[in-house]
Amino acid sequence: MAGIGRDEAFTDSSGRRYELVDDKVSAAEALARIASADVVAWDDCGCGGDCGFVWLDKAQIAALAAAGEPITHRRQPGHVSTWQSADGAQLVLISGKVLWGTVIAPG
Repeated sequence: MAGIGRDEAFTDSSGRRYELVDDKVSAAEALARIASADVVAWDDCGCGGDCGFVWLDKAQIAALAAAGEPITHRRQPGHVSTWQSADGAQLVLISGKVLWGTVIAPG
């Protein structure tokens, strides 16, 4: 099952495990990381994946990179975290109330 396990590692939809690199990156760092991400997941409601993730495809990732920095608000929980697997693969996890171009728009 994809998501963050009890051991605090993130497992993606293919079963690859990632360790947390940075729990809350800045908007500028999120933009820099998205261009080199191997996997991008969106946890729309910010529940930690209990209700599932949206797995972005290459076109959606490119659209995020072209859209500029994501927007978060202090009063609404939302952040971007970065993860890395043992073989060096990079995962970007977008959680909660984050607005990023037209691809990531919380409901």
